[in-house]
Amino acid sequence: MHELAGTGSVGGNGTGRREVEGSGEKEPVRGHGDDKILPAPALSPAPVPRQLPEVKGFEDLVVYRESYAVMIRIYRELLPILPQSEKYDLCDQIRRSTKAIPRLIAEGHSKRHQFRGFHKYIDDAKAESNELIVSLSQVKDLYADKKQQELCQLLIREYDKISRRLYNLGCSWTKYHQENRLRNRQ
Repeated sequence: MHELAGTGSVGGNGTGRREVEGSGEKEPVRGHGDDKILPAPALSPAPVPRQLPEVKGFEDLVVYRESYAVMIRIYRELLPILPQSEKYDLCDQIRRSTKAIPRLIAEGHSKRHQFRGFHKYIDDAKAESNELIVSLSQVKDLYADKKQQELCQLLIREYDKISRRLYNLGCSWTKYHQENRLRNRQ
């Protein structure tokens, strides 16, 4: 019969224990003369899949809620600082873009039964968000003092996050429709 090297001891010490790497401590080795069954090492619990909340309406979409909250902040904190000379240009553009994003998300959600219809509105909302980033950069560089520049930078980061969420929503929608088509063919 073929024997394993070192049976009966680990590391040649004859104790039925082996050194834990790098610690200098000894731990029992299973199956070396003692018939005791050692308890299995504790396993970390299996990760619980993240349960996404059910979306019953457009107001349940995180990207809608975020875009609406940032719109309110722009109206309250940013638009009042713009000079009167920008009333019909930059100020008007920011007003229209910031209001358009939650509106487009809501309208797109109502057309979710149409694959292309939903995507069109999400793409349009993403375009408005990106356009708003440019407008906020212009305000920051042309009219804002130090404190207002920080506000503009914060708003730019928020709209960048909104743009990424809109992109991910569009990708998820595409994946969902592709999987649905495959299921319906089977």
